[in-house]
Amino acid sequence: MKFYNLEFGPYGSESVIGTISESQYNYWSQNTDNLSEYLNVFNHNNEGIPKNAQIEQDWFEIDDITHVNGPFINDRDNLNFAIIQTDINSLEISRQEFDFDFKSLFKIKIDCISKAKNKDIGLDNKPIFIGHAFEKGIYYLDELIAEEGNELIIEKLKFHYEVIQGYKILYKVSYGTRDFNINGDTATNSSNMLVHKNF
Repeated sequence: MKFYNLEFGPYGSESVIGTISESQYNYWSQNTDNLSEYLNVFNHNNEGIPKNAQIEQDWFEIDDITHVNGPFINDRDNLNFAIIQTDINSLEISRQEFDFDFKSLFKIKIDCISKAKNKDIGLDNKPIFIGHAFEKGIYYLDELIAEEGNELIIEKLKFHYEVIQGYKILYKVSYGTRDFNINGDTATNSSNMLVHKNF
């Protein structure tokens, strides 16, 4: 048996979409420039903010529609990904690099599956929050792929991603019938928070 991990990076995002109240939307759509600073401060400073516009949770908890975290796929700043053979304790033995764009992934027979929007959740003209924390670092699978046939079969890989405001975020990898989540050793470089309607 051989063990493998995948490595991606360096750029990615933790991104959420969640519902907010009409009052929160009305206030923050007029104060968008202050929203990121407000939500990135622990125990938000509510001074001067109307009670019905205050947001009493962390931005990444406003995620009742979606919440993904991972590297950008098909992005000019993330040119490659690596398949790494390891021992059972995750120590690297060897690595092989591959291009990380849709055309190249198609050539080596890795399916890239875009998460479909749920049209049944009734969000037409409803106020929503969209938040991104843009990160830099290394992303990898949450556990090793164990291949009993010894060699990893590239055609058994599937990359699952979600598109949020044009950002294609890889959030899950499948190998055969098993799913692997994405973890990261990253630091946040910047953030973007906004409110919106007509998701």
